[in-house]
Amino acid sequence: MSSRGKGGKKAGEEKAILSSRGKSQQLIHDLRERILSGELPEKYRFETMPALAARLKTTGATLDKVFAVLQREGLVTRINGKGIFVAGKCRRHYVLIFDRNAECGAYGHKSFFVQTFREECKKRNFRFTVFENVDSESDCLEVRLFLQDNPCDAIGLASRTFAEGIDRFLRNLPVPVIGLYRYIALDRSVTYSREWLPEAFDRLRHCSCNSTALIAGEAEITDWDSDLSYRERALTGHLADEEDIYCCVVHPREGYRAALDYLDKNPSLPCGIISTDSILTLGIISAVLQKGLQVMRDVILISHINRGSILAEFPIRVLNLVCNIPDQVNLFFDAVENPQSGHVSVPVSWDDSALETVPEKLRREVTFPTGHVDGVPYFMPPPDLEQEQALIRIAEQNAHNRQAAKTVKSNSGKVITGSFIYAHPPDYKGLQMLKASASDWREVFRRLKRMNMDTVIFQAALWKELNECFYHSPFFSGMTQHKVLEKMLEAAELEDMRVFLGGYGSCSGWQKNFSDADLRRELENHRRCFQEIRRIGNIAGMYFPAETAFSGKREPQKEKRMHELYRFYSSMVKDADAGLKVLISPVSPDFPGKDREFLGFWRSILENSGVDVLIPQDSVGGGGYPLERLPALWINWKKCADGLSLDLWANIELFERRGYAPKTNLVPADSARVLAQIAQAAPYVQRLVCWEAMYFASDAAGKTGTMLRKMLEKGI
Repeated sequence: MSSRGKGGKKAGEEKAILSSRGKSQQLIHDLRERILSGELPEKYRFETMPALAARLKTTGATLDKVFAVLQREGLVTRINGKGIFVAGKCRRHYVLIFDRNAECGAYGHKSFFVQTFREECKKRNFRFTVFENVDSESDCLEVRLFLQDNPCDAIGLASRTFAEGIDRFLRNLPVPVIGLYRYIALDRSVTYSREWLPEAFDRLRHCSCNSTALIAGEAEITDWDSDLSYRERALTGHLADEEDIYCCVVHPREGYRAALDYLDKNPSLPCGIISTDSILTLGIISAVLQKGLQVMRDVILISHINRGSILAEFPIRVLNLVCNIPDQVNLFFDAVENPQSGHVSVPVSWDDSALETVPEKLRREVTFPTGHVDGVPYFMPPPDLEQEQALIRIAEQNAHNRQAAKTVKSNSGKVITGSFIYAHPPDYKGLQMLKASASDWREVFRRLKRMNMDTVIFQAALWKELNECFYHSPFFSGMTQHKVLEKMLEAAELEDMRVFLGGYGSCSGWQKNFSDADLRRELENHRRCFQEIRRIGNIAGMYFPAETAFSGKREPQKEKRMHELYRFYSSMVKDADAGLKVLISPVSPDFPGKDREFLGFWRSILENSGVDVLIPQDSVGGGGYPLERLPALWINWKKCADGLSLDLWANIELFERRGYAPKTNLVPADSARVLAQIAQAAPYVQRLVCWEAMYFASDAAGKTGTMLRKMLEKGI
């Protein structure tokens, strides 16, 4: 392996500068050419060093340098006591190009990357050449000269200058280039993205941090990078105030200064700090200790680490974002084989073991962790859920409800006239509409109309925890955006479908701990979202997507928070258009004997809240609510609605739970059970709607889905 440096200085590997600047460089070039051309065959044995030095009129020290370079390139091998031989033929040749500031992607440690790359090449019988400090035009031209004489199979690029002039430097050289940064000039890269940042802020909120500083190793604006910077992500995602974002040179001293500045503002404790570089983290820890504070008690610290590097551990335990550089190396080789790979993000993982040191009273339960299935984000089961036991209970209750349905008279005289719909369901497979056209939506609405439905409730315009926004949003530009609402509302108007539109979606209704700062942020996000979506198309009202539920006991703090959220939301909607209705759809867990507490809980939340329509979920499909107890449930909901002068609709769940993994967790319910649900709710409510008929009552959901569709089309 050869490596290049400026001014004759070493840059971690022996240098191979291919112009005739010295005897060693010329010998490297000549011997390399003779080996690659086959003039010196495989297993050819070179003369002894003294004999070769005498013949070539050079010194033994110069030959040592020459063969060191050729050995690192995989062209020769040394066998103690036997001599130097031409190595076996390598299958591939790769070139790595770095500039002075290269750190191999979003998180540093180039030397560890090169070491790992070398080891992997050795395993695969690949040859590779390294160029370092490629910063100037002349540096890039030297690389071009090398490539003209030494064809390679791919380039791993971490040089800004080379990337910006890539069309000139690789003219007539058809070699694929894979960025180790996301250079704008390249359409392929393998690097660490910065998409983990929202989750880091969310983790610190779960540790009761009321404010969080971001300390990022970004000393200058990187206009050559196609990925958003940490600062841009934090600002566009409304994760932190600008004054709490520090962009600095990667050095412990700079991390120390930034952390000290933040802590000198006396943020309420506990507070959080996110460090994007382990070198910065060393200085941050020093600043925290100098202030007389404790890491992971007063200041909850998240830092990245590179597994296997010298800074993989800190003197004090912190929350770690773990980056595995061997993954980046292996993905580079995969990208070489796949010309359509595009920009590949190297996976990262979390090491939460330091949470054990966080006082229990500071920890917040992560109610719904998120994950990806086939590239789409979903809510996953709560981490403390005993799935096996829960599924046994639900399977028993499902069987019980199927039997109980046979005893219920189903001729209620009422039919389901509306359905909840989604861009994509947040926690089960369903019918994805992320790429649906207006024509696709029109077909969905026609199918719903054939099932006697003239109303849809779009659950959420965005999901905070899933980092997805389903319309074009300047304010929430840090989220992954899909133009769904624009096409859905266009189709709804053409098909005369009445739409209630869900706004800012979050899990705030399930959180037990919610600071005043959290509440202010939540209210502002609701306001911003509503201001944007109300201009997209015609709607009949707004649905508040942050669901909640009675937990079996009174919860004064939660009741106060939800009341404030509902009142703010309703006032915001009515101030914009007094004719718009406000809907909510709470979950209905089964707590026999808790009727008084149930009514007190909901009256405390809903009294003078401005909510117009209460649409409780009957919870038969998701939670296995017993069919025989549904009349008592609806009687309680009717008491609540009548006492507060609210309209009462029933949300009939058309599905049955079979598991918790998003791909397989929910399936269409038995038609007889759905008829029984309708019959139990009909005497107490003004209207019946359901949970996503567009999938569960469709042929796409299988035979049971087809049966549900036919039943609803008949208006039974």
